[in-house]
Amino acid sequence: MRFILLIIALGIGFWIIKHLLRSRHNNQSTKEESTTKMVRCEHCDLHVPAQQAIQKDEKYFCCEIHSKQYQQKD
Repeated sequence: MRFILLIIALGIGFWIIKHLLRSRHNNQSTKEESTTKMVRCEHCDLHVPAQQAIQKDEKYFCCEIHSKQYQQKD
């Protein structure tokens, strides 16, 4: 009987540790994702991640088409 209770206690302990480690890992990845720098497209005012934006003359654009339209407007 003690052996069965010991196995159940160990199983619950492992489950709790696994659950805590998983939630800790999810919190860290959420923090990393939330620190992405966003920039505004000069043409349409849409905010996009800086790593996906197109940069021309210190200005950011959401796509190549908006970059060309903005330059033609000037």
